[in-house]
Amino acid sequence: MAATAKRLFYELELMAGSDEKKLLALVEAAKRKLDLAAMRKEHEEELLGQRREFLRELENTELRTKAAVLEGLVAAGAGNRPGQIVDATAHAVSSTPPPTPHHAPLLSAVINQFLAKYPAKKKPEMLKKHRTVLRLLLEVLGDRPVSSLKQMDLNGFFDLLHRLPPRWSDELRKHKCSVRELSAMHHPKLMGPKTFEDTYKASVRAFLLVAKKDWRDQGFPEAIATDGIEYCGDREEDERKQREFTPEELKRLFEGPEMRAFAADPTKAHCYWLPVLGLFTGARVNELCQLNPSTDFASEEGIPFPLITPETEGDTRIRKRTKNSRSRKLPIHSTLIDLGFLAYVASVKARGLKLIFPEWKPNKGRASPKAEEWFRELLVSTALRDETPGRCLLGMHAFRSTFMNKALNVGVRSESITGHAEEDKSRVVKGYEGALSVANKKLLLEQITFDLDFAIPIR
Repeated sequence: MAATAKRLFYELELMAGSDEKKLLALVEAAKRKLDLAAMRKEHEEELLGQRREFLRELENTELRTKAAVLEGLVAAGAGNRPGQIVDATAHAVSSTPPPTPHHAPLLSAVINQFLAKYPAKKKPEMLKKHRTVLRLLLEVLGDRPVSSLKQMDLNGFFDLLHRLPPRWSDELRKHKCSVRELSAMHHPKLMGPKTFEDTYKASVRAFLLVAKKDWRDQGFPEAIATDGIEYCGDREEDERKQREFTPEELKRLFEGPEMRAFAADPTKAHCYWLPVLGLFTGARVNELCQLNPSTDFASEEGIPFPLITPETEGDTRIRKRTKNSRSRKLPIHSTLIDLGFLAYVASVKARGLKLIFPEWKPNKGRASPKAEEWFRELLVSTALRDETPGRCLLGMHAFRSTFMNKALNVGVRSESITGHAEEDKSRVVKGYEGALSVANKKLLLEQITFDLDFAIPIR
């Protein structure tokens, strides 16, 4: 009712100054719609009440039938053999009408149970995706008994996804409309294949697997599936893939006036250290920004390193996380030490702060959004931003590509440093091997160098 009223007011505002008869007709139409909705709800409640009464009567009838049969058998006494008693009871019970199946649960109930039982601590990022995807699924399909779900409903949901823009939730707030209305609008760019596959299709597939296991005897259809559903849009899979910086681009960035200005201004130290740290670690930007100077820096065999982990204490405004929930020790490159990075860490720690770059305020439980936004703007202002499909240069993730490309060209396997999974090894083998020592990581890391004249920051 609230949604209908809000929509009505919005339409009335658009029609301000129009003919009064049209306005009154619009109001009457909305009133009829609300009246019909109220009548339908009242009728559904009446039917549910009748169904509950019927089930109670059916259960009582069955119990009375069983009792009568058993009383007759007891009265017959010893004249009956044990086998005859069993046969007679079975016949009596089977002659009663089968009980009606329980009323199928609503889709919202099945979704809520799936989310409640999901291992949030082990897979927080996937849980966030499930909440978004399944909320959208519920809106599109409607909150209905799961026994009514058909494959065509699921197909329709995925067809609708192909017509949504990348950040559809932001567009919903902007246009103040339903997701179906949004899908009917023209959008310059639509959802890409990776998001379609890795977020929406993966989430629905996981949900269906659990729902069939837990609710099949309550009417959840076992036949519906995501098998055969494919991305049908015109976006390319790797069109937003970020490439490595070229030597000329690195020179422009690190030897340009912007970075030298950051180095000369102690209040801009965070703007200096984030790009330099990204270049010499290949770490994900949120892994760097969530580092706690008091708990995440240590040394081993005289080698200093930050510990990339979700398990240590972090700023209360964030939830620390790493991809695949893996922790790793990341040796600090000698160039970073020479430039004074350890002194910078000590200065932040002395201030009692729990973020390595406290000037960028956390947002939505993450430490890096403001830092990412700042660096994207820096690429624009330095004319380094490149939107070539499949070979983009858009943000901090380009440092990850740069680090790995450099490692590849000097013959260094960088997976243990960057945190990528080693796909050619099984989990069992990796479990026996354990992690590469900090000393050996340091030997690998020192082979990765860049011919750049870095400005030394003021301490």
